[in-house]
Amino acid sequence: MKQNILKTFRRLCVPALVLFSFFSSCTDELSSEVVPGGGGKGGETEVTLKLQVPSVAAAGKTRAVNAEEESLINDLYVLAFKKEGNAETFDYYVAARKIDDPDKNGNAEWTANLKVTGYAQTFVMIANAQETNSRVNEQIGALAGTSVGQKKMEVLARLTETLDENEKEKGFRADNTGAANHHPFTMYGQTAETTIGSATGTSLSVSMHRIMARVQVLFTGNAAEDATFKPESVSLYNFNDRARVIPDDLDETKKGEYEKEPTLPENPKPVLLPVTVDGKEKVPTYPVGDDKKIEHEIYLFETAQPTEGSDTEKHLKRPCLIVKGKYQGADESCYYRVDFYGKGTTDNKTEKYWDVIRNHTYNVTLSGVTGAGHNTAEEALKAKKANITATVVRWNDQDIADIDFDGTHVLGIGTMKYELGRKGSKDGPLPQTVKASKGLKWTAQLYATDENGNVDVNTQPDWIDFIDEQGSKVKVLSKTGNDDLQDLGFEVQQIGPTPAERRAVMRFTAKNLQVDALVAQDQSEPVYIIVKSKKTGEIITEAEFDESGGDCEDMIIEFGPAQTELSWKAYSSNGINLINAAVNGTPQGKLDGIVSANDNEDGQSIEWKASAGAIQSASDFVNAAGVLTLIAKGPKGVQSKAIKLVQRKYGVRLNTNMIVRTGDTETIQVAGNMNWVVEPVRTNDLDGGDPGYDQAVAEGYIREYNKAETGFPTDEFDGSWGLNHVSFETLTSTETGQQPIEIKLRFTDKEKNKSIIKALTIVPGFIYNNAVYALWGPVDLTVSQYNEYEYKPANLPANYYRIDQSQAQQLVIDGYATELGHDRTKVIKRYVVTGMGATDHPIEANTDGTTKKLLDHRSPGQDYHSFMIKAQWIYTGTAKEFGWGARVIVDGRAANFGYKGYGYQIYTTTTSYVEPIYKDAAKTDLICIAHPSVNVTFYAGGTWNIVNGCINGYLMTTPNPTISWDASQKLGGAGAWWFGFDRTTTDAQSKTVHYYPYDWYANNVQWGPNFGSITTRPYVQFHDMATIAIYDDIKNVYTLPTYYLKKIKDLGQ
Repeated sequence: MKQNILKTFRRLCVPALVLFSFFSSCTDELSSEVVPGGGGKGGETEVTLKLQVPSVAAAGKTRAVNAEEESLINDLYVLAFKKEGNAETFDYYVAARKIDDPDKNGNAEWTANLKVTGYAQTFVMIANAQETNSRVNEQIGALAGTSVGQKKMEVLARLTETLDENEKEKGFRADNTGAANHHPFTMYGQTAETTIGSATGTSLSVSMHRIMARVQVLFTGNAAEDATFKPESVSLYNFNDRARVIPDDLDETKKGEYEKEPTLPENPKPVLLPVTVDGKEKVPTYPVGDDKKIEHEIYLFETAQPTEGSDTEKHLKRPCLIVKGKYQGADESCYYRVDFYGKGTTDNKTEKYWDVIRNHTYNVTLSGVTGAGHNTAEEALKAKKANITATVVRWNDQDIADIDFDGTHVLGIGTMKYELGRKGSKDGPLPQTVKASKGLKWTAQLYATDENGNVDVNTQPDWIDFIDEQGSKVKVLSKTGNDDLQDLGFEVQQIGPTPAERRAVMRFTAKNLQVDALVAQDQSEPVYIIVKSKKTGEIITEAEFDESGGDCEDMIIEFGPAQTELSWKAYSSNGINLINAAVNGTPQGKLDGIVSANDNEDGQSIEWKASAGAIQSASDFVNAAGVLTLIAKGPKGVQSKAIKLVQRKYGVRLNTNMIVRTGDTETIQVAGNMNWVVEPVRTNDLDGGDPGYDQAVAEGYIREYNKAETGFPTDEFDGSWGLNHVSFETLTSTETGQQPIEIKLRFTDKEKNKSIIKALTIVPGFIYNNAVYALWGPVDLTVSQYNEYEYKPANLPANYYRIDQSQAQQLVIDGYATELGHDRTKVIKRYVVTGMGATDHPIEANTDGTTKKLLDHRSPGQDYHSFMIKAQWIYTGTAKEFGWGARVIVDGRAANFGYKGYGYQIYTTTTSYVEPIYKDAAKTDLICIAHPSVNVTFYAGGTWNIVNGCINGYLMTTPNPTISWDASQKLGGAGAWWFGFDRTTTDAQSKTVHYYPYDWYANNVQWGPNFGSITTRPYVQFHDMATIAIYDDIKNVYTLPTYYLKKIKDLGQ
């Protein structure tokens, strides 16, 4: 039977089970600790903590660390965090008691008392805090008094560790003599979300990660031949003096590329060591022995590659090694620089400078020396790599326990030893992980061992088999490496009454590389629990309910051996509403129970399922969860297991509901709980067709989507670098239409075959000042709407605002329109003089309304001249193809004046009503000073002064004393003509009236000074007595287009 082995492995490899949790009162080892909520009190339960520490190969040197030391745990603290949705807050902490030290596989057991809370929690474990330089144990103790209820990462970011003064100069774990006499490695780990119940005998497994990185150095080829090059030492440069104990975005620690980039302390920031390089600096230096390698000696905190400064400045700050040795028997040593440089982790092709990341090993192979190095370490540090061939291979210690490499190729395995009981792999295929260089063909073979433990390559054991991709049992299996983790599985048969123990070796080979894993089986009968799907027979770690509620799938729970009792309890924790449970088809009317022990040596089994209510949330997607806890107890011991009970409303959430057309690629980030594949909804789709996408492609809004993008479950958007996105190639809005088009996308879960539809609106957009904007419009605004403070159409989407002058001009330049209004466009009335030249001259007064000269002068000659005054409605400013400018909406009818100087110069002066025009209702942003009414006065003779007006001139009044001005208005007095609104009104634009002498000579009114002959005195004559009013009611007649916009993102985001 072919099984989905990969899926099974992934589940089996997850070390943190969804179970209860752990924590305990002070032990003998931790007797000095103050532990809030410590063990042994009411409302707590004892939990066994199973810690998995990354395995290491053995080594031994003066300062080298052996396998036991790298895995040693002397003290353990557990920090509890309350989980509500995506939020986690600090609850309490306890210290744990040691049961067993790590075995050869790095497994250790501790115990702790945890509070029975009834709500979901996650637990962060920190190992070896007591002997740290920065007293991390005291930092943890301080959290109890200051941090309860605070966010998880804010709390954990406060925990830091530093190097002491000896370590800064001699290396991690060194004392003042340089010998290894120092504290064990600080580690951390986090469980999956779990709920603490009151049941006893529970356990929890968690994978521990080290906060340090490790560097191993191997000399091969002529770099290891003393005649060519005799290596003497390797020194470490540009490493950090401090580190965060916990990395950013901590989640359940497990296998895979978990820590992707360094997490560095913020306050204070780390100091790069050595501080200065002048030939006198003291740095960690490691001697090279006769075996031409340095293993388990070089450790350092996370160190990032520099990002600021020139290339030269960055080069001087990059973490690196300085190799010292003698080339071709020279008397003097020389120096070579080696950087952490190799293939990137995203495509395994591009070479790059690597950050130094915690819990990773960097294997540096020096395979060739082609020339002498530099005279000093300082010179080598400043130089680029030269005359030495170096290969750097990086792997995650959580994934690879043992590795072999030859400078070019890598072959590693994840587990070095398996220890099994009588039943073998009854739980299902066991996992092994292999990592090999891309293109490297590797082979796995099974060999027996003799009574002395020696490998017998001529004998294949008949009780153990690999499982190939077809589900068949084989003794030999081959694959080709891909620079990534590759999974394979194997099965071990149940052992008979004899022998007491048997062993086999998995041998992995590729070219000249070899790594072995030992499989040992004995007659022990540990207590076991196995949970399988009744439908498929596969081992399961979770059961799922439909969104609408009802029963989960039936599961088979096997447990044993003989005399083993099973207790079970289901918890409603994170949003799920569990209603009832059934055992062997019989409803229990409750959510807990006990299955009594029997004498069957092969154990027993039950069928189990539960029912749940429907999800009520309106969120785009929901992950509700509970847990089924299983505890098997008998004479052979206690075992526990947790089955996650999940209920999901499948869906996705998009970081935007629009596609902005800029002529560039537009990317939509996707979050959700689906392993999704996406496709556009088309017109003729059988399942809910929609024409929007086909219309958008046909009309040139977007290009055809054919990328077949996929994504995976994630609660948060993962940013521009992430994989969870959908991207469209857009065309600019000036190439095609500007009206929005809605398209629909169908997201389908690849495993569950569930689909949901999300709508996106394609809107016009443009790029301005290195940012992307979405446009809404064009919309034609009326005069009233422009004059309304900050007017917004009723159907304008949220967070849009009207374009400003510069944006409007850019849109005109880009071809969106020939003329646009903007946020400073208003409509005002003004008066102009026309007939005096090619252009109209606006009549203005000083901004305070005082007198101002209209024109320099009128000719003193005998010729007759004329000019006209008329009113206009104008836009204060628009963006046009050739720049800015006021645009006339409508002209009023002109008033025609004639004049003759007869030797006198005639001056025209104006005063006016002043009206400030503001952009905003608060009247803080002044657009312009309007003059909606003017008073025109004429003088003959004299001179003009900008301060005092006409000096020694004569006010031109009518010669007939019976002609007077409108006495009821008294707007200008003799010689003045008033154009505009009633000066006494408060609304400058409320009406248009004009005032002039109501008693005149037919159609020819003259007036001037009372001197000289009436036929020779200067005069001004008004020719047209028709009304010179302007059409006022233009507020909803004339329109001008504009746009509203919203900033979407800066370029490059």
